Amino acid sequence: MTALDADPSDEGPAYFTAVHRPLPEHAPLTVRVPRRLGDAWTAFHARRHLNQLEQHLNRLGWETARRHDCSPPLLRLFSEAAPHIGEHVAAVRGSKGWSYWTSTGSHLGDCNAPEDAAHALTTRLGPWLVAALTAKPFGD
Repeated sequence: MTALDADPSDEGPAYFTAVHRPLPEHAPLTVRVPRRLGDAWTAFHARRHLNQLEQHLNRLGWETARRHDCSPPLLRLFSEAAPHIGEHVAAVRGSKGWSYWTSTGSHLGDCNAPEDAAHALTTRLGPWLVAALTAKPFGD
């Protein structure tokens, strides 16, 4: 008997259920990424989250520079009035999802709320910026 002449009832429903397992309704649908694409896929998501944060920071008046050639990709935040004062931010995937972290190791918030992370950065860098712009020269 050739493969075309095979009787499909020979292996029946047992074969079908062993090969095709239905997903439970509560299980999220995930796309498995091949291992060779894992780092690129993670970097893609990190850049996407950093771009969302960049939009919120620009609305608040901050200047940003993308450092996507780094690993992990970074976003540099600074003020045009004092470009020497700033911070680097990374989007990192953890066990509870994606979150923003500063270069000093401070957690800014989840990537689901980039506006909260932008306000946290403004709160942290604001006093430093005010001090730098209102400081008197050393000789005076």
